[in-house]
Amino acid sequence: MPPSGRRPPASHNPNENDQVAVRIRGRNNFVEEKTGSISRTLSQQDDSKRMKHEVKEGRKRLQALEQLEQYREEKVRKEMYLLDMQRKMEQEKMLKQMEADRKKSMYLEKQKAKVQEFQMKKAQDELEAKKRAEKEKD
Repeated sequence: MPPSGRRPPASHNPNENDQVAVRIRGRNNFVEEKTGSISRTLSQQDDSKRMKHEVKEGRKRLQALEQLEQYREEKVRKEMYLLDMQRKMEQEKMLKQMEADRKKSMYLEKQKAKVQEFQMKKAQDELEAKKRAEKEKD
């Protein structure tokens, strides 16, 4: 206790319950009961309520912005994934096409070799047939 013998003043913490019921006599002896703060005036209470409301609204705006940012990030992530998948599919398609072209060129080379072999064999057979025909004539 301080030297004056009085208690220290109560803290002005808005979370403390310092509300007191007050009866107010109005016109025509009409009694109205209200609750009021011991340590704060009505304007202070209004300011406190307004600040709480502003903080609440700020939180709502922040949450909306965070949701919007999250949606945009997810959208970009999906677009990146789709582009990556499309690129992979195009690469696979290109590799398959290159493999098919390579196989086709190998097949054509084999066919050319067969045709040349057949033409050489045919030319040899014709040459042999001419030689036999000349021997038979002689």
